[in-house]
Amino acid sequence: MYRIRHIEHCDLPQLMSLHRRVIKHIGGKKDLLIVERGDSYFEKILSGLGLVIGAFSEDRLIGYSSLRYPQAGEENFGHYAGLPPSEFPFLAHSNGSMVDLEYRGRGLHQAMAHQRTEAAKTLGLRHLLSEVHGSNPPSLRNLFALGFNVRGIKHENGDDFLIFHQDVLGGMLSVRFETDSSATDHLRQRDLLADGMIGYALDESKGVCRIKFGYPGR
Repeated sequence: MYRIRHIEHCDLPQLMSLHRRVIKHIGGKKDLLIVERGDSYFEKILSGLGLVIGAFSEDRLIGYSSLRYPQAGEENFGHYAGLPPSEFPFLAHSNGSMVDLEYRGRGLHQAMAHQRTEAAKTLGLRHLLSEVHGSNPPSLRNLFALGFNVRGIKHENGDDFLIFHQDVLGGMLSVRFETDSSATDHLRQRDLLADGMIGYALDESKGVCRIKFGYPGR
C-alpha cells in the first residue's frame, strides 16, 4: 500500500535523490521536457512558491508531483491558454512529475495528480497549466485522463509545445467532436484553437497519436 502526502523540507534529500535517478535513467530530452533541477529549486517551492505531493512506500519516496506559482517577470502559461491577467493570481504550473522506475505502471502518477488537484482547491487556485511536446504520448495520455485540455501552443527555440489547462473548480467539460489533428501538427492545431476549439482527447486507434478537437460546453 502506498501513501500520498505533501512533501516537507525533511523529505528534500529523498526528493533530490529520486529526481536525479530518474534524470540519469532517461536523460535530458527536449521533447519530454525533462530538466534537471537543483536543491534550491525545490527548496523555494517548499518554502511557499508552490507544493510537492509525494508517493511513499513505507518511508521511501517513490514518486512526486509538483506545482509552482509563476512569479512576476517569469513565463506564465496563462498567456498561451488565453486566460485574462485577472486570473493569473489563481493559477499554477504543473511543472514536474516523476515515479521511481521500479514502481511505474501502478497508477501513482494519477493518484498524486488527484491529490495535487485537491490541494490546489484548498489553496484557492482555479487553473492548473502544463506544457507537453506532441511527441510525448505518455504525458499526453496522463493529462487527458486527468481532465486537462489543450488550450494553447507555445513556440520556443524553433519548437512548439502544447499548453494544457485544467479547470480546478469546474470539472470535466462536455465537448462534441468536430475534427482531429496529428499530435505534432502544430500549424493545424493553431488554426483549430483560433477557431475556438479545444483539444480534449487522445486517439491512438490507428497506431499514431491524434488529438480530438471540438467546441467546449458544459
